[in-house]
Amino acid sequence: MKRIFAASLLLISNFASAFDLTVRVPDQAPVVLSMHQLKSELPVVSFSTSTPWADNEHTSTFTGFTMVDLLSYLNIKDVASVSFIALNDYSASTSIDDLKRYKPIVAYAVNGEPMRVRDKGPFWFIYNMSKYPQTDTPEYHTQMVWQLKEISIKYK
Repeated sequence: MKRIFAASLLLISNFASAFDLTVRVPDQAPVVLSMHQLKSELPVVSFSTSTPWADNEHTSTFTGFTMVDLLSYLNIKDVASVSFIALNDYSASTSIDDLKRYKPIVAYAVNGEPMRVRDKGPFWFIYNMSKYPQTDTPEYHTQMVWQLKEISIKYK
C-alpha cells in the first residue's frame, strides 16, 4: 500500500510540474512559476492568428502573456536574447528586439481551452502571424517552441 501511495505522489508531482515554467537567468537560482502565478500575476494577452501547423484558412485564438511583461515582472533588464526550451529539449532563441517589436506571447490557452501536452501545451511561444505577416517565415516558425518547459535569459 505504501508503494502505491508513493508512486501516486510521484505521478501527481510530475503532472503538476508539467504546468510550471522555469526561468533561468545567469548567476541566479532558477525561478519556477506555476500556471496559477502566470495567469493571475501577469497581464493577459490574446490574439487570433493562423499557423502553418493548422489549416491556413482557420485561425485560432491564443491567450497568454508577453515575454516583455514576464521580464518586467521578474525585474530582468539588459536582455540580449531569450531561449525557449521544449519538453523534448528542442530549443530556439529570439532577440529582445523581436520580443519588443512583434509582442509574441507564451500561450497557455487556445480557443479558450488550456493546452494539453498532446496539443502543443502546456505553453507555446507564438507570434501573431496575422498581424505581423513578416513573422510567417521559416526563420520565425523555428522560434515558435511548443510544449515549452523552460526559458533561458541571455544578457547583453
